[in-house]
Amino acid sequence: MNGSNIQETAKLFFDSNEYYQSLFEDISKAQNEILLESYIFDLDRIGLNLLYLLEQAKKRGVSVFINIDMIGSWNALTPLKTWANRHKVSLSIYNANIFRLNKRNHRKLIVIDGHICYLGSLNITEKHLAWRDLGVRTIISHEEYELCKKHFLKARRGIFYFPWTNPQKILKRFKKRQKAIADKKQQRFFFNTTLLDRIALVRWISRECRKAQHQICLASPYFLPRSFLLWALVRAARRGVSVTVLIPAQSDVWFTQFAIKYYLSRFIKFNISIYEYLPKIWHAKALIIDNCLLIGSHNWNHRSFLHDLEILYCIQEQRTIQNFHTEWQKDLLVSKPILNGPERFPWWQKAIGYLIFLFRYWM
Repeated sequence: MNGSNIQETAKLFFDSNEYYQSLFEDISKAQNEILLESYIFDLDRIGLNLLYLLEQAKKRGVSVFINIDMIGSWNALTPLKTWANRHKVSLSIYNANIFRLNKRNHRKLIVIDGHICYLGSLNITEKHLAWRDLGVRTIISHEEYELCKKHFLKARRGIFYFPWTNPQKILKRFKKRQKAIADKKQQRFFFNTTLLDRIALVRWISRECRKAQHQICLASPYFLPRSFLLWALVRAARRGVSVTVLIPAQSDVWFTQFAIKYYLSRFIKFNISIYEYLPKIWHAKALIIDNCLLIGSHNWNHRSFLHDLEILYCIQEQRTIQNFHTEWQKDLLVSKPILNGPERFPWWQKAIGYLIFLFRYWM
């Protein structure tokens, strides 16, 4: 199966119910292996239904491997350990170390039988049923499966950001990554497990923003980007590229709203359109640069770039991108433009936001 045929199998989910229904159906048909990675795993109706399906899969002889984060899934750690031991499921808790609490496994990745892949902004929790999220189901090649499994296992073994090896090997590995990442058609998955992965991702995003000619659309629930991304958007807007940012009007992490509003006040003088999504909590993460759509767990904030393990998936199939654009325009219609009019933020909001913004490297 060639890359173009694989690409056409990508399906976007804008409705969380449809995402979970499709996921549960594929898990119920699994025959060989299930790799499941989630930042949050709640024991609500979504989590319990999933555990039941995994129990049935285990009875069919399916190998089940689960990675969860210690902080994100804190309330379910003990019951999940008990369940995993009872059903002989391989469960790994990321960063179960009190001295490394700032490091999180924020990925949402599920691979079924080595060729069906789910990822996006949805954890294993019913909270997403009331939020605006974005997920994708896609068919992956054997090489992409091996890549996903490699990073899945690295998170289990505690192989994190810094490749402790000699400088020549570091340079050789970095050049290899840069060569593989130079052609978007050769790589659809972007991980940030190691320091080299993070550097390569930053360089790729910066290059694509410099090459943008028509549009850049960014959606984030916690819009506190690093300076390289901020100035990449500003420079693109100055070149005449249409730059649009969509953020939530209400957030599940309430204090980030003050920091975001302080950050947005710095955009007033630039030709960047910023909208607040009004109907409900916006939790989707996406970035469009011309004809390339990036979907995944990445929040485009300091934490995602510097601390957390994340995953991004690149879509270039035009039919899928057009489908995203259709939903994007619908979302903008129910959103409030912030910087296209005379509206300004009260001084007290910016003052509180500035104090919170000082801790942006941990947010």
